[in-house]
Amino acid sequence: MAFIMFNYKNKRLTSSGEINHYESSLKLDYDVYSPKWGRYYKIYDSCELIAEVTGNNIKISGKSLAAQNYPTEWILSSEPLNILRFNSNGEYVIEDEVVATISGSGGIINWLIDMFQKKNYFPYEPYCKIVFDESKLEPFVALCLLFKSVEHSTSS
Repeated sequence: MAFIMFNYKNKRLTSSGEINHYESSLKLDYDVYSPKWGRYYKIYDSCELIAEVTGNNIKISGKSLAAQNYPTEWILSSEPLNILRFNSNGEYVIEDEVVATISGSGGIINWLIDMFQKKNYFPYEPYCKIVFDESKLEPFVALCLLFKSVEHSTSS
């Protein structure tokens, strides 16, 4: 299993937006940019725009992966039909097999409770992390799903 993790505090501000850094157990060389106005992410390979993540929609090379009538399904390929679904347990599945899970830091309340229980101060480090099977789900798609989840948590 591989992971990609985004720390909400690990951003570099530019005049037009933010460059969002992430950590990964795999070598990924993509730049994730979010503009100053609006909550969406653009993913670049070198200088070429290769994906956009907005709400539940993921566009790769200009083509939407979203299933027509289901906001929690994405069509990864049509031949053979390969559909990624988000289930009620908060997992991403392909043909009833869990291929990825998303987790997070749990917010500021959980951080305060954790400090109180451990009787120790440590800095608040909000994060979002996807753990995925890289043999079933392409790392690039996992990166898109991670930032879809980040976009959802920052727009709520």
